[in-house]
Formats: sequence, C-alpha cells, structure tokens
Amino acid sequence: MQQGNGAKESRKLLVTQHAPSKRQRSATAERHDLSQGEEVVHAQASCETERTAQRELTILAVIGEVQADCTNTGGMEFEWVGSSSAGKTMQLTADTNRAHTLTLRLPTGSLAPRTSYTLELMAHMVNADHVRASTQLALYVDEEPLQALVRGGGASIGEENLLVLDASVSYDPASDPAPFVFDWQCTLNSGDRCRQLDGTLLPSSLTEPSLEIFLQGEEAGREHTFKLTASKGPRSSVAYSTVIVTKGAPPVPVITPVAGKLNAGNKLTLQGSVSTAPAASPASNSSSSGASQEVSLLWSVDAVAGTSAEEVDLNSEEVRASATRGGATLVLHPGALSEGGRYLFRLDAERQGDATGSASMEVVVNSPPRTGRLEVSPAEGAALQTIFTLNASGWVDEDLPLAAAFSYRVIGGNSSVERVSLSSVSPQLVVEMTLPEGGLEEYGSLVEVSVRVEDRYGCAASLEARNITVQAPTFDNEDAKLDYVDSVMDESEALLANGRAAEAVNSVTGSASLLATSGIKDVLLLEP
Repeated sequence: MQQGNGAKESRKLLVTQHAPSKRQRSATAERHDLSQGEEVVHAQASCETERTAQRELTILAVIGEVQADCTNTGGMEFEWVGSSSAGKTMQLTADTNRAHTLTLRLPTGSLAPRTSYTLELMAHMVNADHVRASTQLALYVDEEPLQALVRGGGASIGEENLLVLDASVSYDPASDPAPFVFDWQCTLNSGDRCRQLDGTLLPSSLTEPSLEIFLQGEEAGREHTFKLTASKGPRSSVAYSTVIVTKGAPPVPVITPVAGKLNAGNKLTLQGSVSTAPAASPASNSSSSGASQEVSLLWSVDAVAGTSAEEVDLNSEEVRASATRGGATLVLHPGALSEGGRYLFRLDAERQGDATGSASMEVVVNSPPRTGRLEVSPAEGAALQTIFTLNASGWVDEDLPLAAAFSYRVIGGNSSVERVSLSSVSPQLVVEMTLPEGGLEEYGSLVEVSVRVEDRYGCAASLEARNITVQAPTFDNEDAKLDYVDSVMDESEALLANGRAAEAVNSVTGSASLLATSGIKDVLLLEP
C-alpha cells in the first residue's frame, strides 16, 4: 500500500490462481525431483463423476508483507474492476461476483470466448483512503470446442434401404444459441464422388442437417465415406462416417451417438434401434412388415488396437448390466472398460431370410490427469497460525481445464474420518491457507495433506504428499489463550466476508478442538 506521502509499500496483494491460459493449455509438464526424506504416495485414480465442460471461475487474492508500522484497526475495503480486449467494461457486482471481497467469482457464461481480460483488485484502509494498493491479472478465454456427431453412420445397409444420416445431434458445450451450419461431402474408396441409386452423382456439398438418400451398392459392399463439418461462426468440428452399401434391403440398425468421453467409473448405456425408413422398391418395403419379419438384434465389441483397451466379454454378467446383449439397449457396469482405451461397438440386425445389417460406433474412455505432484510449503508450522502454500503442479491432461480439491488427515487420528476437506473443487491449483488441526504428539505432530485433481469430465487422480509437521499453538498464559480466541473469530469473520465459508468453518472447528485440549472448554459459535 502506498501512503499519501509516497511511503514505501506496506502490503502486497497477490492473485494466487486463475484458469489456464491458451498457452498454458499446450505446455508440457515439468517433472520435479523429490527432496530427500519426502514421502509421496500415489492413490488410485478415480473417474466416477461426470462434470460439464464449463466451470465457474474463482479468483482469490491474498494480502501479505504487512509492514509493522501500518495498522489496520479499521479494516480494509476491496473492489474488483475489469475490462475486455474489446474495450468493454465488465459489470462486476457484489451479489453476482462478490466484487467487494478478496474472492472474485465469474459465473459460467460471463466471459466471452477468444477474448483477453484484464482484472484489477484495488484495496484501501477504512478511514484512511490514501493507504491503498492494487494488483492486476490478465487472462485469455479460449473457446469450448464443438463436437460434430452423426446418427445413422457406421452402418452396413442395402442399396434399397433409405440411408438417413442425422447431424442435428451435434453438440455445443458452450450452449451458444446460434444455429449449427452443416456441410456434407461423400467419396468412394476410389476417390470418386458417391452416386445415388439411379446413377446420378451426389452434389459435391450438401448443407441439410439430415440426409435421406438411396446409394448405389454392390454384392461385396461399396464403401462410402461421409465427411460432416459442423460450424458456428469461427468454430468448427469434423466427423467421418463410413457406410457400406450392398444389394437388397436388409434391416438397418441405428446407434445413438455418445458425446464426449466416458469416465471408466461410470456405466455405459448405448441405445440402438431399427430404422423404419421406406425401401426403394414396393417388394422390399412390403417384406419388412408383419410379425413373421421380426428383427433380432445382437451387440458385440472389439478393443481398438494400439490403445490401452482390453478385450471385453459381453456375455459376462460382471461386464454387462443389461439383461441381454440381444436387446436394443446395452448397459455395461462401471469399470467394465479400461481407462484410456478405445472400443468399437457394433449392433447387428437380422431379419429371417434377409442379409444382416449393422451399425458401429467408437467409445473413447477417459484417463485421469497424470505426472503431477503436490507441493506443500513450509514443511512445518503451527495450526491456525502458519500460512501453508499448497500447489498442485505439473499435471497433464488433454481435457482441460483442470480443477483441484485439497484435503487433510491427522496421522494416528480418528480412523473413521477419512479426510477433512480444505477446499471444494475449483480451478485453483494453488491455495494459501492455515490448517485447522495440529498433529498428535505421539505421532510426531504429522498431518498428511492431499489434492484431488480432475479434468473437464470429472476424471480424477489423487496424489498424497509427504507428511508435514503441524503443531498445536502454545499459550504462555490465560490472556494469550483469550487473545487467540479473538484472533480466530476475527479471521473467521474475514473469511466469511470474503466468501470463503468452508475455510471459516474449518478455522472455528479446528480452534475449538485445539483450545479444548489446552484447557478452554467453551464452545465457539460462528454466526452466519
């Protein structure tokens, strides 16, 4: 802070974390060597919870380097302001953004894609406006990628079957209300353009959301490759679908495409159906009706070579959750598919006396963030007094942005309490905070701190760092204890005022436990 006469800075404002920038997203991980005596344990990865790709952004500032002759008895006031690279001022309010606290919240959708922003936090002392400081943060907002999807592709059909390819199932995770613009192209293995059943060439470009066409086939099957480009303004995504066309009019199965990736800890549900589109000839059309022409369905799956996928037995009830592999719906148990694997699912449809039609779809299984670590500094301190820096660094994953949640447990403590949360899941990969509890003396006052880092789909890997030494505060006399109670309450009120309720509760809960062991039995209550 600068005092009005130009005195040197007495407090420094630091922004501790923001979402990854465009450059950071393409950066490779930095590997760290463990310092001597550091104990690091990798816990089992977990990909059980699916999350939306978009996240609320939280930016946390902290105050440090307090100059001894700079008093703050009146408290401090804060204000966030911001502007975009287009010169537009951001409308930051107390209700929506907590713009008058150290914690700024930017809800999903409040930042425009392909735009840079400059945020500034200004602070001054109450009743001493000339004692002030500020800090700035620049960030770039990338775009959520579109995902072009085709329903009805990956099929084997007859030339008398009407081919229906539907692109309206394409997915925009940003929920932009602008309509999709589609472009279809079709080529044969030879590189020639595709032909309709009557021999005419398909147009070089088709723009309908859904295609309904009859294609020329051959006895051995003619392979057609459809390229779909789905666009919204400068964003675009491409999907390829292969259709094999034979003679005749076999039943045509259709698999509803699945957007994104599957977390291995989630169940997989695939929905199939049989197309009711008319055939090209009356004879073929009439043969597809009647109880005697009932279609039987059968699912199969192959692991894609070159991936971590392992073979899956759909006959096993340990793998398959649905009653049978012969129905329209196939459900697999959580954990049935390997993390990082790719699987090609196929649905065959057979009508007695006809050739078999088929449809296929690839499922990609997510893998958790990797190669990262948790750094904790300092390695020892006192509960509710020492400010520890927890840094989840070096994590790599292709499905950004990453998010983290920090927790701890007291070594030798209550075994029924697995871990105590220090923060909820957020894009903050670096946090600064006190720890609410000290370790047990008979276990060397050791506390184990951990972080759970997850990708945009909620697939997470846990890393547990070396134990740190956290001692209970010591009190020379009863007055010191009472002063400590006052300081804890002041700190908790400040945390609440800055939107950090979880940390405030941890502070009060931890201090109550510490004081009870130090001879103070009164219950501390934190008013909401």
